[in-house]
Amino acid sequence: MENIGNCKEKGKGKDKIVCKAEWDNPEMTTFFCKIVVEEIHAGNRPLGTLNAKGYKNLWVKFLAQTGKDYTQKQLKNRWDNLETLYTFWESLWTDSGLGRNTELGTVTASDQWWEKNMKGTMQREKKALKYGPPICLQEMEFMFEKSHVSGLSACIPGEGGGDSIPNEDEGDGDIEETGGDQFTSATSTRS
Repeated sequence: MENIGNCKEKGKGKDKIVCKAEWDNPEMTTFFCKIVVEEIHAGNRPLGTLNAKGYKNLWVKFLAQTGKDYTQKQLKNRWDNLETLYTFWESLWTDSGLGRNTELGTVTASDQWWEKNMKGTMQREKKALKYGPPICLQEMEFMFEKSHVSGLSACIPGEGGGDSIPNEDEGDGDIEETGGDQFTSATSTRS
């Protein structure tokens, strides 16, 4: 592959030029997030990410607004990186031992804490969260709020989550005291 600036020739006959995606300009992220929100409103995110139609529309609109001809993989990588950033932002507000300045929308932590937690991808963007929320926070909340895993909760499909009536054969799960402050189910079989 021959390098052409930040671009490389790809494909069987090297007939396609793919340029490195550059997200340093905050406007690129703003365009990206606003278009993604439009596509979600249009019903093009049936599950956790955009479907093929949503990505095609994102590509067309992003190219029209920015002049950047990014591939679907590059756009998907940005989606994944923003989800990582959003999850990190959310964890800042739930981790214990950190100070919060709700007026400024910042988290206060020691330099050592930031150094320890800057590992991995997106270090520059994570470090910027010392000074305020990420750009496009509202859009990211809409993009990821109900579709990302934060580690705060988990469920098993078909288990719990509804008002169920216990089956007589299963027992009613009465709680009985077994001594001290410890409680167990009356139907448990502990050894």
